[in-house]
Amino acid sequence: MRMKAWLWIGACVAVLSATTLVMLKRSSAHWMDADMVHAVASVSDPSQPPSGYFHQLMDDNRVEGPLTVTYRTEPGQDGQLVLVIAVDSQSRRTTNYNLFLASKATTVTPGERYVLGARMSASDNIREPVLLGLGFQLYKPNDAYLGDTSPASGMFKAVLGDGQPVSAVWASGQVYEQGDQTAASLRPRLSLHNIPPGFKGEIRLAAVNWSNSGATAQAAAKAQPASVAAATAPTDRTWTATAGQLLPLSVPWPEASGPANGTLVLQSPSGQSQSYPAERPVLIRDDDGQLQSWWQLRIPKDWAQGASAVMLSVGSEPARQVGSLKVVAQAGVFIGHAFHRYPGPSEKAFGPLTVRYQFARSLSNDLTYLNQWWTGDGTYDWRGIDRWADFHAGPGQRRLLLTFSGSPRWASQSPHQPSAMGQNGNAAPPQRALFPAYQRMVQDTVARYKGRVLAVECWNEPNSPDFFSGTQADLADLCQLVHDGTKAVAPEVPVICPQADSPEKAAFVYGARTSKGESILARCDAVGAHIYNRLGRDTQGRGYAAEQLDDSLKLLHKINQRYGVQGKPIAVTEFGASSCVTRPTRYHPLSFGKMPSSEAGDALYQSLSTFREHGVWMVALYSFDHEDNNPECRPGGSFTRMTRVDEKGRQVVDQAVVNRLNEAVSDFGRPEGVSTR
Repeated sequence: MRMKAWLWIGACVAVLSATTLVMLKRSSAHWMDADMVHAVASVSDPSQPPSGYFHQLMDDNRVEGPLTVTYRTEPGQDGQLVLVIAVDSQSRRTTNYNLFLASKATTVTPGERYVLGARMSASDNIREPVLLGLGFQLYKPNDAYLGDTSPASGMFKAVLGDGQPVSAVWASGQVYEQGDQTAASLRPRLSLHNIPPGFKGEIRLAAVNWSNSGATAQAAAKAQPASVAAATAPTDRTWTATAGQLLPLSVPWPEASGPANGTLVLQSPSGQSQSYPAERPVLIRDDDGQLQSWWQLRIPKDWAQGASAVMLSVGSEPARQVGSLKVVAQAGVFIGHAFHRYPGPSEKAFGPLTVRYQFARSLSNDLTYLNQWWTGDGTYDWRGIDRWADFHAGPGQRRLLLTFSGSPRWASQSPHQPSAMGQNGNAAPPQRALFPAYQRMVQDTVARYKGRVLAVECWNEPNSPDFFSGTQADLADLCQLVHDGTKAVAPEVPVICPQADSPEKAAFVYGARTSKGESILARCDAVGAHIYNRLGRDTQGRGYAAEQLDDSLKLLHKINQRYGVQGKPIAVTEFGASSCVTRPTRYHPLSFGKMPSSEAGDALYQSLSTFREHGVWMVALYSFDHEDNNPECRPGGSFTRMTRVDEKGRQVVDQAVVNRLNEAVSDFGRPEGVSTR
C-alpha cells in the first residue's frame, strides 16, 4: 500500500486556499443570474462554461504550468444537450477544478431536501483514475464559506463504466462534519480533484437536474437518477448467519415515522419467533437520502436452519417484512492477518501472539515475500516458507493464504527495473518462456502445503506499476497459470483474483483478458480489492472517520454486478487505516492512529462488523507488526493499531485493541479455523 494511494482515497473533500475563497467572494455578484438548473445550455465561448455555470481552476497559488479547460455541447440520445468538458493539465503539480452548476447559492429551508443528479461519462487512465463527482459547496450565514462535500453516491467511478447516474443529496438540518455546523446555503458543483501532471481527458455531463423537494413533481422526478429512485423501493434482502452468531444489519426506516420505538422480529416457518425491541433505534440517512435503521442481532443458539422472515414494526404500525434470514451451519467472515516477522524477530520484540486470527497471508512476511523460495526452473529453497507455514498452521488446519506475486530477478522480464518491494525486477512478469515453470512452481507449492491452504491469490495491487509493470493480458495469463497450477493438485482451494489498491481502481483487474481473449474473472473463485483508510460506524451509527467503509463495500457490490460476478465471494486481502488520511468526525474527534486504545479497539470491532454486514467472505488486516512508527500516520507502528508506543518510547502490543479484535473474531468470524496462539 503506497502513500499516493492513501491520499487518493482520502481526498474526497476539497480544501480551498485563502486566495480561492477571496476570488469566490469577489465573484459572487457574477452568479446572481439564476437558481435551479434543469438542463445544459449551449456553449457560446469554448473557454467558458454554459450560461448559469461558473468554473474554478485551482492550483493553490502554485502555478507551474497551465490547467486549460474548454467546453462544447453535443446532442444526446434523449434530445437534451450533453456538456463536454475537455481538461488539459500542463502543470507539474497535482491540480483541481470545480464547475458550479448554479449561478447563485440556494438558501437552505427547514424541511427541504436538495437533490443534484446527472449522468456522467469520462475518459480516464485505467490505473490511476482521478476523483470526479457531484456535491455541494456549503456556506455559513452571511455567505461565509463552510466547506465542500461529495457523497459517495455523487462520485464517478471509472470501474463502473460510462453513462453512470450520479447524485448528491443534502437535507436541511444536516451537519457538516468537519465544521460541526449546519449549512445556511449551498451551491451545487462538479469537482475534478487530484488531476495529475500531464493529464488529458474529457468529461461528458448529461441530464443535469438541480432541485429541492419543494419543486414541482415533474422536476423532482427528473432530478432523481436511477440510483436514488431505487433507494425508495421495497427492500428484499437476505442475510446469512449461524445460530448463536451476532448479525449486524441495516433496514430502511419509514420516512413518515421519524424517530420512534421499533422492533425487529425473526419468524421461522416452524413457528419460532424472536423479537429485538429498540427504544428509538439509531437512524442514519445514507448518501441517497434514504433513512436507515441500524441493528445488531444475536441469533438464538437453538434457531433452526433454513429461511426465516425478518419483520420490522415501527410504533403502533403493523409489522412488515424487510428481508429474510438464512441460518446455515457455517457463516461469517474469515478474519486474518499479515505478519511481517512472525515467526522471526517479532517473537522476541513483542512476545507470543495473543491475537486470534483465522488465516495468515504470505505477502510481506520476511520469509515468503518475492516468491523467494523459487530459486530456478523446478528448484526450490523451502526452508523459509516451511518455517512460516509451520508457525501459522498445524497439520490439517486450512489457515494459509498463499499470494503468488512478483518475479525473482533470475526469472523477470525486466530484471533491472525498480519495484516497490525493494528488489529490482520484482514488478515485471516472468519471462514468457518460463510461464510453464511458473505454473509448476504454483502447483508444487500448493501440493506441499495441501490441507493447510485456505486460498491462493494471484499478484498484489497490479494496478500500480510499482507492483506490476506488465499488461492486462500478462496479468490474466499469470492468473490462468495460478488457477491451473492450484486446481491440478487441490481443486477445492479457492483462487482469489488480483486485488487493486482500492475498489475505485479495480478496472485494471476486472477488465483484464488473457492473450486468448478470455476474462480473468473466469479463473477466479473470489474477487475484491484492498480497502484502506475507511472505518465503520459506532453503535449509535456515527462514523469513526469521515471516510466510510460502507461506501467502499457498496462500490465492490456494484462492480461485481457490472462485471457479472455478483455471485462470487468478496475477499479483501488488505485492510488498514493511516492517520495521515482518515479524517476525524465531530463525534470521534481523533483520527484512528491517535484514538485511545479502547476507542480504537471499538472502531476496529465495528469495522469488522461492517464487513460481516456486507457478506464479505474474507478480510486480512494489514498488518500486525509493520514497525513503521511514523508519528503522524502510524504513531503506534501499525495500520490496525495492534501495537502502540509506551511511556518509555518502546513499541509494544496494544493488548486492549487486540482483545477487542479477538471479540470480533468470536462474534463475526467463521466458526472453523479459529486460533488462539
